[in-house]
Amino acid sequence: MKSRKQLSMYICLLILALIVSGFLFSHNIIQNRKLGESGKNLASQVVTLDQAGADELKKNREEILAIVHKENPKVALAELAHRMDTTPIVFRYCHSIAHDIGHKGYDKYKNFTEALKYEDSVCSDGYLHGVIEEHFGELSDTTKILAEMKNICIGIREIARCYHGVGHAVMYYTKNDLPKAIEICSSYSAKTRSRGNCYEGMFMENFLSDEVDHPSKYVDKNNPFFPCPTEPSGLKSFCYFYAPIYYLGQNNDDYAKALAWCGTAEKAGVFACVRGVGSLMMKYHINDPKFSEKICDGAPAGQISACIDGMVSYYLTFYDHVSIAKKMCSEMEKGNQGACNRGVARKAFLFID
Repeated sequence: MKSRKQLSMYICLLILALIVSGFLFSHNIIQNRKLGESGKNLASQVVTLDQAGADELKKNREEILAIVHKENPKVALAELAHRMDTTPIVFRYCHSIAHDIGHKGYDKYKNFTEALKYEDSVCSDGYLHGVIEEHFGELSDTTKILAEMKNICIGIREIARCYHGVGHAVMYYTKNDLPKAIEICSSYSAKTRSRGNCYEGMFMENFLSDEVDHPSKYVDKNNPFFPCPTEPSGLKSFCYFYAPIYYLGQNNDDYAKALAWCGTAEKAGVFACVRGVGSLMMKYHINDPKFSEKICDGAPAGQISACIDGMVSYYLTFYDHVSIAKKMCSEMEKGNQGACNRGVARKAFLFID
């Protein structure tokens, strides 16, 4: 069972190393997802985590987490959503803060089911991920993890995101032992989406690793694609989709450069890598799809549709509504509308309307 000290180190790493963070609000408060003029500016604002930024982030984090104790996690998540609209550093690192709220929520109630009563999908279900991580941290061995994985997501509305959270938690439990995490995620049936969702969370966590506090042997500054070329064919698409997280972290979020880099991947990885870049652009420019579309248009002709597809993937995740994604497609350049609409149609069954 992991100590609270280890958990604190893990939280710190998420704050300092998180390159990507989601910005998903609950569909029940979808109007609040439209961040307004201030939020629109935040979405495109570059945030540098210097000492002043780190201090500001720490202050906001502590204030938000204090609400868990004084009120409850739901109120803390609402405050997080509010500060995302007003504070650039919170907007950038909201997913790690939501993870923290999940840890605190589980610690407060000492019960997985009770902690989930306060679930809200703010910032890509970071709260749910944090609750699962804390719960797994209390399990003493792999046998218990495997048993718990079978039923942990049953009854949860955002079930795919729950299994994605399991992937994060498995890496947390194994201390970024990727082969071991693959073995655990592979306990899900190949006939179900849960296995793929688990792989997604697992590879995402790997590429978010920090070389000091949360190291992984399965990243390489000299070859940011690693370990994707060495993975079995069934895992390559998951791996390559998340590899841009690490690359962009090493290259100051230079999206155009990242698209060119994706083109140097093995043939099996190019499409997934380009989709990953498109998705990450949309994460940080959610209120300015034209920004991402313009960069996608700069990709080689055969890769533009993949980049647009990645944009759509995250836009759907953020808004959780097919109709809103279709509206975005209608506002794209005519040459990109087909790829956009195909991306929506491919994933529409997972979302509302």
